[in-house]
Amino acid sequence: MNTIFTDGMRFVDEFGRERIFHGINVCDKGRKVGGTGRREYAHEWDEALFEQFRNCGFNIIRFGITWDAVEPQPGKYNDDYLDSLCDRSISLIELAKTLLIKERRLHIADQYTAYHLRKVTSAADSIVRRFDTCKYTPFINKAAEEIRRENKSGIIFLENSYYSNLAIPCAAGEVTVGGKRDESFAYAPHAYDIVADTPMYKFAGTDRMTALLAEPRRMQERLNIPVVFGEWGGFQPDTDWYYHCEFILDTFDKYHWSDTYWAYFDGLFNSELPVRVLKRPYPRAVAGRIIEYRHDRSEGSFSLSFEQDKSCKAPTEIYAPKAVRAVESDLKYTVTEADGGYIVAFKGGKNGIHDIKITFCE
Repeated sequence: MNTIFTDGMRFVDEFGRERIFHGINVCDKGRKVGGTGRREYAHEWDEALFEQFRNCGFNIIRFGITWDAVEPQPGKYNDDYLDSLCDRSISLIELAKTLLIKERRLHIADQYTAYHLRKVTSAADSIVRRFDTCKYTPFINKAAEEIRRENKSGIIFLENSYYSNLAIPCAAGEVTVGGKRDESFAYAPHAYDIVADTPMYKFAGTDRMTALLAEPRRMQERLNIPVVFGEWGGFQPDTDWYYHCEFILDTFDKYHWSDTYWAYFDGLFNSELPVRVLKRPYPRAVAGRIIEYRHDRSEGSFSLSFEQDKSCKAPTEIYAPKAVRAVESDLKYTVTEADGGYIVAFKGGKNGIHDIKITFCE
């Protein structure tokens, strides 16, 4: 596995390539132990499941740990559970702590527009801002101090509060250690349309989602850090809401964001979602600075433009979910079957801007 660093708003590897990650959340939320009021956490993820993830082209897992499993009583830690996590051979870029919260269903109609969303969120802005600046940021910095005692180079991920999922601005500050800005931190925001996970999901509004995703972008630009969009998506058994996921993914591409879909559940691979939506082309590694990339579903193509400013020993790699029909580029390339699809690798080339277009077979 390559070593990953942060460089402004980009993830880069030891070769200097810009990296994009695309994957899924895997969480053990436990099961109720009858009549005790307790939950038991001992889910085992078998290799066959991770083979399915690989065959979707995923290159990142966001592994959720419920704090109730780690600290079942205040000050008492479940060492057996923590040991079981260490025994699982999973390579992680982020170890996420997931807090269980009681869900509330909102019954609304599509008339609830981005305008109404801004009106509601502006009313709560000052409350969330106080929490982010007075409670959350000091907490993160205290945790960062302890993390850096053990790990000097790992990436620390900021997340937003639950309320910022609804476009209330996250006002968290930069991560500091010893009073100085930490050298390696990133942002893992969450966002859902207000009809997500309801039968009305097919009416999800792209205007609302545009407003929702604009806030993490402002946060990213303010702190000058890269993004792995930690949670997005949700689920319904029909397919009428897939257009909404495609819009979200297109926005991630626009901002050059990595992402992890929320979330794996038993039965996910019995639906059409993994093949029709989640298995998609994207640039895994780019030997330079990405200018833009785009998946054109109607044409069945993927295009990438990047600027190379120095020679790179490692190739640019694009994941192709389908067989490749044609490649347009000034760079030499190879096509190799891998991960349930194909890796199109480009090597060499002079400094300057390179344009690539890949067209897929039907």
